[in-house]
Formats: sequence, structure tokens, C-alpha cells
Amino acid sequence: MPARFKDTQPLKTLAKASQSCSAQSLAYGKCIGKSYTEVSKDMCQAEFVAFKQCVQLDLDVEIEIVIGQGRSC
Repeated sequence: MPARFKDTQPLKTLAKASQSCSAQSLAYGKCIGKSYTEVSKDMCQAEFVAFKQCVQLDLDVEIEIVIGQGRSC
């Protein structure tokens, strides 16, 4: 069974992965900001999905780097 990645600092890892997703984050924030008093489910779904995919991609890269170095976060 392959070793599982155990992140001991998940918020730090998420913040680091989010740094390169500023354009997607800004688009999502602007969308929510337009109607923040009337938020409804899926109202900014396209923007959220773009931000989520960017962060997930960066997290995958970060995990591969850490595992490749033989460390655990």
C-alpha cells in the first residue's frame, strides 16, 4: 500500500496553493460581492469552479514536490 500524504499544516498549505490563483480568486470575489446580500446556491458556480480547479492543481504540485523530497508536511 502506498504511503499517504499527511499534511500537518493544512491551512498553510492551502494559503500557499492559493497564491498563484489570484485572478480566479478575484473573479469569484467580485461575483459574490455583486450580490452578497442575496447569495444563492450556484450563483457564481463558474467562478468558483475555476478557483477550485486552480487551487487543486497547485495542491497536487505542492504534494508531489514534498513527497519527492521524502518529507511530510
